[in-house]
Parts: sequence; C-alpha cells; structure tokens
Amino acid sequence: MRLKWMRPHSTAACTTSAACSRTAKTPTSSGRAGQAGVHDPAGQHAINDLKAAQFKRLRHNFLRFNVTPGNLDWFDDYSAVINNARLAAQVARAGGVGMLFDTEQYNAQLFDYRKQTNAATKTWEQYAAQARRRGREVMHAFQEGFPGLKVLMTFAYGMPWQESDAGKRPLREGAYGLLAPFLDGMVEAAEGGSQLIDGWESAYSYFEEKKFRTARQMIHQDILALVADRDKYPKVFSASFGLWMDYQWREKGWNVEQPERNPILRTSSKRSSAPPSSTRTNTCGFTPRRPAGGRTAAVHEPAPCLRRRHPPCRFSGGPTCAGFGLETRRFFAGLQCSRIGRARRRSDPRHHSPAKSH
Repeated sequence: MRLKWMRPHSTAACTTSAACSRTAKTPTSSGRAGQAGVHDPAGQHAINDLKAAQFKRLRHNFLRFNVTPGNLDWFDDYSAVINNARLAAQVARAGGVGMLFDTEQYNAQLFDYRKQTNAATKTWEQYAAQARRRGREVMHAFQEGFPGLKVLMTFAYGMPWQESDAGKRPLREGAYGLLAPFLDGMVEAAEGGSQLIDGWESAYSYFEEKKFRTARQMIHQDILALVADRDKYPKVFSASFGLWMDYQWREKGWNVEQPERNPILRTSSKRSSAPPSSTRTNTCGFTPRRPAGGRTAAVHEPAPCLRRRHPPCRFSGGPTCAGFGLETRRFFAGLQCSRIGRARRRSDPRHHSPAKSH
C-alpha cells in the first residue's frame, strides 16, 4: 500500500484499488489491531506484512510516509493528505511500528515558496501561516491514528537552517523554507507523549565523529533561531542520524566478502589492496553502467556483490518500493560485514589480548 501527498481526485489519493477514504478500526491499547483489522483490504495486507516481519534485533522500526508527489498548493484541499496521514498512522500502530516521515522533495517543490501556485498574489507570511496550519493538521492526524507515536523525519529544521546560511538569508529564498513553519505546526500539535525525531539524512556521508557532534549541536541548539516554540521544542524533538554503510556504492561498490576493502573500513590507503578510485572498476569488481553522456547511471539495484545475498528491491516509478527500501537493505549488508570483520578478528591471534590468550 502506498499513500500519496496530493489533492483529492477520485481514488487517486491512494495507489491501491481501494479508496483511501475508508477508515481503519481503532487498534487495541496494546498497539495491535483487533480481529476485524483495517477495512481497507490494502491496509490490512500492509498490517499483515508488518506483523509477519518478526523484528528481533532492531527494536525501533518505522513505516515510511512521503511528501510525494506533493503536487498541490498549501491553500488547496488537504482532505486526502490528512486522511492518508491518519490511515498510515493507524497501519503503523496496528503493525507495531512508528512513522518514518520522509520530508525530502522527490517531485514537486512543496516547501519552496517561490514555486507555489499563488506566490505572485500571496506573501511569504501568508504561506508560512498556512504551512504551519497544515503541520498542525498532519500531526493531529498522525496522533488520531496512533496516539503517542514516534515520528522519525529524514529532514527537519536543519535543512532550512543550512539553506539560510545559519539564519543569515530569509527562508523565502530557500527550497525548504516552508518546512520550518510546517514543523512549527507539528511541534505545536504534539501531545500525549508523541515524539519527533530529526534523522538528519545528511549524516549519510559522515565518517568522522566531529561531524556528528557538530550536527547534534545544530539540532539541539543552533536551529532554535528558526523554531517558533523554543520551550516546547526540546521536550518533543530529539536527534538521530541516518547511517549508510555503503555510501556512494554506485561509484565505489561494496564488498561483503572482503569488508576490509571497503573505503570506510580502510585504516590507510597504504594497507588497502583495492584498486584506486580513479579506475573505472570499483572495489566490488563491477563496472558502473554509463549512459551516452558519460555520467554514471543512477541504477536502482544493488551492486552485484550485494545481489548474491540480497536480491534487488524492485522500484515502481519512484523512490519508494514495497517492503524494505534499498537503504535498509544496504544497512543490513553493512551489519553483516561488521560481523564478518569481528569473526575474522577473533580468529586472528594477533588481535587477542594477553589476558585472553590461551
């Protein structure tokens, strides 16, 4: 089941054949649905999939909800968006997971004031007030479907903060300017123990501790200059970081058989036996496909070294796909590589401390 962020249009607000206007039965207090489940067959199917996942080692799991396609104005009818938000939260609660709210603009520029339909006739202040109203409505819908839920966001205030050069430029000039007042509305509406988590997806490229510390300070302190309710913000917002073990795998690949050959695990370039980055063949030993223009194609499938153990997740015309996304799949591959590395160290007597040697 895929729910969309778009204006009402027949049943097109949902990609399933069932209308998204159908409601879900209120789950039990334990976070699981009753026997009747969700009235929408697609919704019940999604719940069944979540229950069958049998999460063991991963304690916090989330159902993805995108601001996609986002092809509507903030002053348009938002009834389909609000209903989809409520339905997604109901499915998440019944399935025993939280909400992953992906605020990245994959299609329409939802948060860019300059791209709004009525930007020529309505001021930034009017749009900011309307975006804040929509933030309240979306958060209320989330909480109606799942009281006290956790909402993990790919980007929060940090994106408009960086675009504005730490508050030196007006938000109306940034592609994510309206995200700040939208989040103000979510903070305002948060209640009953609901938690908002800034996942700061830009941390995908971080491999140094100081970068994480700088980002944490930004989330907890610096961006308060953009927040409307500075007293409530620290009570409902917390920080987290997205980890992408094989970041830039299309260019550099990812080797699950020899994890020490992966760029982020190398202690120095002298110890590495992998081919230099200037060569066309990456560390996994495959050559990226290149279109006629010469640039590396954005191939939506894992590298061959991943495919042997992790079959590719099939995309259906967008950045999301059924089941786990590629990023999650790659993260599991990264965990697997970590286990391989630990096993090799344990079997290598050079890594045994004298106290533990026998």
